[in-house]
Amino acid sequence: VTLSDGVTRVAINGNLEPTVDIRAGTTNFNPTGITGNGTGFSPTPTSGTATSADININRIIAPGGLVFLTNQYQPNPALSGNISVNSIQTANLIGGGDVVIDSRGRITSRNMDVSGGNSVDLTFNGRGGDITLISTSDIFIPYPSRIVSYGLGGGNITLKSNSAIIQEPPPSGSSDSSLLESAVFNSGTAGDVTLEAPSMLFGGFIQSSIYGSGQGGKLIITANSLSTDQGFLLNYSEGGNTGPVIVNAQEISLNNSVLGTETDSSSGGNAGDVEINTNTLVATNGAQVSSITTGIGNAGNVTVNADAITLTGVIEDGGIFSGITSNVQRNAQGNGGTIKLQTRTLSMQDGAQIRTSIRGRGNAGNIEIRAEESIAIAGSVLATVSGRIVPIPSAILSEVRPGAEGEGGVIEVATRRLSVSNGAFISASTQSRGNAGSITINVSESASFDGNPGAPFFPSGAYVGTLVGASGKGGTLTINTPSLSVTNGAQLEALTESVGDAGNIIINAREVSLRGANTGLFSNTTPGSTGNGGNISIRSPQIEIRDSAAISVDSKGSGSGGNIAAQAN
Repeated sequence: VTLSDGVTRVAINGNLEPTVDIRAGTTNFNPTGITGNGTGFSPTPTSGTATSADININRIIAPGGLVFLTNQYQPNPALSGNISVNSIQTANLIGGGDVVIDSRGRITSRNMDVSGGNSVDLTFNGRGGDITLISTSDIFIPYPSRIVSYGLGGGNITLKSNSAIIQEPPPSGSSDSSLLESAVFNSGTAGDVTLEAPSMLFGGFIQSSIYGSGQGGKLIITANSLSTDQGFLLNYSEGGNTGPVIVNAQEISLNNSVLGTETDSSSGGNAGDVEINTNTLVATNGAQVSSITTGIGNAGNVTVNADAITLTGVIEDGGIFSGITSNVQRNAQGNGGTIKLQTRTLSMQDGAQIRTSIRGRGNAGNIEIRAEESIAIAGSVLATVSGRIVPIPSAILSEVRPGAEGEGGVIEVATRRLSVSNGAFISASTQSRGNAGSITINVSESASFDGNPGAPFFPSGAYVGTLVGASGKGGTLTINTPSLSVTNGAQLEALTESVGDAGNIIINAREVSLRGANTGLFSNTTPGSTGNGGNISIRSPQIEIRDSAAISVDSKGSGSGGNIAAQAN
């Protein structure tokens, strides 16, 4: 049978496998009635007119068999029809059966288990079955739900809708979650999860996962509009390499959600890459696009191609920022991935961050941002983290955290106009043995750093630092722009608080304007530090310093202070 998409074919042969085949709203009755043993079946109607092509079933149990439900087979065009099945179970120890639903109306289902074994106690002897849902209307998955294909190999899960795919978000305060997952529990391969619809809303887990030594499948999402609310679109591994996450959508809105890849492997499995192609990407209330390693293996690269990227806010209880990240977590062994953003505009507000960091053993990933028109980074907020109230700045960060063994990543930013204000900053730092990364900022029109909101927040600015506990060296801060403005307490600083040497600051600009108290370019060593201060180099035909602003090198530790070299007319 060829399904309504004109591509998918289903082989039906009840002699080879148990088969539940239900076709409603069809014009193909040849002959009518029931052939074979009709005991237990209702009699075939002999008169009347069909009024709908609905299929409504509470539960189907067909271990290892095929379940095929359709109202699209040689359809009667006068009838409308939806398909609703609360639960379908084709799980079987020697291999799960496939589920295929093809509907001219809405598809509604809460539970499907097509695993090659027992998905509760996780004992498997076969491959999970495939799940294919095709609808000309919505595909609706009520909360809470569980749609899984587990086994020695995971089955493919494919949802295609001409309208919308909706995984109902949980109500406020609920502890349950919804799950749609293909997973491998041995050395096989997890299935792909493929989702296609004009509109999508996800409020639970969507995953292709590895819980053995196998390989992960892809998570592929194609939509006009993709929204998540407490959603986790995540390829995950405790063994082999995860598959990539690929999203193609005109509009993406992530709220309190995660979209990405993660490895917690003990055998060297890497997290897959994350690729997003969109007109607009909006992340709010702690939503993150991420690739993380918490085990042995590398984090993946994160690539976003967009017209506009907007990142806003944090979760106040926990300090989880909205943003884009690739991290090597504590006790992990592996390298971070590169974050690469290509966009027209980038806006970051109220604690949003783009961050690569290492807490374990490995090198942090690089950050590459190309914004054709503008980058605006603004604001800092307070949040409660481990019982303490701490500031969470809007920031672009590369970090070597305490206890880490590895090098920091490079930050490269290129745009026409750059604005960093109200406690936001760009920073590359080290607090361990590894060297901090460098920062290169190329701005074709104007770069502005403005404001200091006061304690407990930080001044707006750009920083390269060797912080307390570091023995690695600081990186170099380089800014190339026609016009550089640093005002109202903002700072560009190379700092050492430890035994490591501070980095350097290099400014190439046609005009430099520094205005306001505690404003300026600084290379400092703090009391108790032993590392040497960095140098400040400015090449500019015009340097303006007003209203108590300064260019300063200051050594309060035992290391040597840096030098200032300024070339100006």
